[in-house]
Order: sequence, then structure tokens, then C-alpha cells
Amino acid sequence: MKTRLALAVAVVLGLSLVPGTSAVTPPANTPDLSQMALRVTDLPAGAKVAKQRYVKPDGALAEYDREFKSGTARVGKARLLDLENDIEIHRSADEAAFNFDQFRAVVSTKKGRQAFAQLFAREIGSSSPFGKSKVTAGKPLGLGAGDDSIALPFAVRTPLGVIRVVIALHRTDRVLSFLVMVGGFNAKLPTSAARTIAKPVAQHMHDGLSPINAVLPTIAGTVQVNQTLTAAAGTWKNGPAKLTYQWQHCDATGANCAAIPGATTPMYVVQATDAGATLRVIETATNTVGSATATSLQTAAVIP
Repeated sequence: MKTRLALAVAVVLGLSLVPGTSAVTPPANTPDLSQMALRVTDLPAGAKVAKQRYVKPDGALAEYDREFKSGTARVGKARLLDLENDIEIHRSADEAAFNFDQFRAVVSTKKGRQAFAQLFAREIGSSSPFGKSKVTAGKPLGLGAGDDSIALPFAVRTPLGVIRVVIALHRTDRVLSFLVMVGGFNAKLPTSAARTIAKPVAQHMHDGLSPINAVLPTIAGTVQVNQTLTAAAGTWKNGPAKLTYQWQHCDATGANCAAIPGATTPMYVVQATDAGATLRVIETATNTVGSATATSLQTAAVIP
């Protein structure tokens, strides 16, 4: 992950530290990171996006950045001078976990937090239009979002007042979310505010990594008592590791469906009790992140 811990504050202080990377095209078959990033609908009314794009990743498989217009985003009553959410997808959950653990290992120590504060101060440097600034880092806080999460607060003391910044990192499987929140001059911005933003992003990441159905399962065979029907698997994105089935018995119109006890394999022998009814099969795809279901079309009415 790029070293951008001071970028949001740098923008506020008039520095030119925005990453110098142009928009790129993500690798084929990569989950849609734009749907995982913080959305306007996750925030109170009035939030507007300033810039969003895929950028060249720094070690990751792909990266998508979304920046909000200054002053348009709020967390509770706190209006933010700047808000950015960067989403990175790595080649494996282990790789993403390693990157997260490196960040946590540093900010979990007093020396590490001091080092980040010094980095902040150096990034701001003498280019600030407000004169010399002093940066201090507070204690990290877990956010309860995704598989791992941590947030770190900073206070940037300028001659015109204090700017509070919260930086948060959280992981779901092989995806990392990096949040930068910048409060107004002398405005309160508690570290816990990052939890409000991180949780919907973590849900987007979970949804984006779970199996997504592209083509429904189908049923082959003669729809008649004592004949065998076979469910052909649907097409799924995000590599489901396991497919399971549940056959259902419905009325002649395809309504009032109920699970058929014990009918949990891809093949089903039509029973006498199915005569006149229609049948369908529910396919459940499961991967390391979650599960999703897809339901086939109804069969014709079963022939006695």
C-alpha cells in the first residue's frame, strides 16, 4: 500500500501530494472494487464524489480510489474537510493479512506511532501555508469491521488551529480498505467515527467477494413420475469452492414452493406425489467469504 498517511491533511494544508498515478484498467476477472468502496449512499445526504478511478497498485493485484468533495461528507454531526477510501485486492488472503499485520505491528507500539507522526510532520514540512505544524498520534482502536481492523488518530497543530485526522485500515479476506478522514479546524473527530464508515465498506467487500451468480442452474430430464431429473450447475463469479442443492415441490402455477425432504443432490427421481406439480432446484454456492443462492426456472407440470 502506498504511503499516503498524510495526503488528506496535505491537501487541506495546500500541499501537492496526491498520488501521481493515472487511471488504469484492472486485470480481467477481478472483483469489482468500485462496488466495494465507500458510497455516497453510505453517508448522510449531501456527500459528493470528487474523483474515483482504478490506479496502478503498489504491490497489490488492483486498486480503486474514491475521494469525496471537501466539506460534503459527514460522519454524524462532524463535517469532514476530506474523506478518501482506497480499496486494494491482493492475490490471497494471506498476502492481504501480512500487509495488515505490518501496519498493526507498527501502530501498536508507541515508537511506531511516533514514527508515523514524524512522517506526517515531514510530509507537511515547510510547504504548509499555515507555517510549521506539530503532529501527534493517539492510541489505535479496533473497529469491529471485517476480518481485521484498526484506526489511528492524529492531531495536526497549526498556528490556525488543530486538524484531527483518523486513518483506518481493515481487511476482508484478500481485500484491504484504507480510509483517511480529516476534520475541520478545531473540530472534534473521535477515532470511533471510523467505525461508522468502515462497517458499510466491510459489508460491500464481503458482498463483492462472495459468490455472484451469472447464469442460473438448469434442469434436464423428462418431467414425469419415476424419471430422473438432473441439475446442471449455474455459472458463478468469485470461484465458489462448493455447490449444494435443494429440490423444491411447487404447485401447478409455480407458487407455494416447499423443500423436498432429503432431495439434496444434483439428481432427483420424480415421485408420485409430484404428479401435477412443478419442480425447481436451488443451488447454493459457497466460498471462503460467504454463500449465495440461485434458483432454476420451474419445470413443466409433472406427468403422472
